[in-house]
Amino acid sequence: MRTLHLWSPPLASLQKGKSIILTPEEHHHFSRVLRGKAGQGVVLMDGLGYTVQAECSKAEKKESSFSLLTSPIFHTRTKRVGLAGPIPKGKRFPYLLEKLQEMGVHSYAPLHTEHGIREDWSEETKKRMRDRLIEACKQSRCPHLMILEEAKKLDDWAERQHPLVLEVDAPPLLQTNINESSEMIFGPEAGWSLEERDMFRDQHWPRATLSTQHLRMETAAILGAGTLIQMQDRE
Repeated sequence: MRTLHLWSPPLASLQKGKSIILTPEEHHHFSRVLRGKAGQGVVLMDGLGYTVQAECSKAEKKESSFSLLTSPIFHTRTKRVGLAGPIPKGKRFPYLLEKLQEMGVHSYAPLHTEHGIREDWSEETKKRMRDRLIEACKQSRCPHLMILEEAKKLDDWAERQHPLVLEVDAPPLLQTNINESSEMIFGPEAGWSLEERDMFRDQHWPRATLSTQHLRMETAAILGAGTLIQMQDRE
């Protein structure tokens, strides 16, 4: 039988035997959707790297509380892959974020590009996307919730470690040297502008390709992130 994974308030300061109350949204999910009952064993996770074995001590109409059977365990993040790219339209965007979360990507930031269309990135949008990430986090049992960063411009990397740029006419990604901590950027389906491509070369940013075809944004992001994570695992 599959163990239920539930979202919890921060766990770091708690110890074995302590009690914790779920948020109203998670209580509804546990009691109404999952049909959870008192005595049900679960794993609580907070998205900050902590998980803990717990048991439902009270499952009432408006509230669920859990007793911790162990002290929380911290899961160290061994890979740090951050992505930045334009926001795909419509349902393609939440799909993209869910897949990146499932793979354990560290962060995602919308990227303003010359040929990209600037989609909404309001606090309301971020809240909706974070809710989708939480569901993907529980489903994949990833202990770390992906960080949704503020929108970026290419100039934001001027004084930092240069990101890996996905570009069609570049060497294959599998032949590219990467660091333990990596950032990767992908462009719009219309491609990088001539000015942006000149900037990559002038700044000596590492470039790589995933395919000789022009991929949709979410395809490039998911394939690129997965490949980069596998390359880090082999180091």
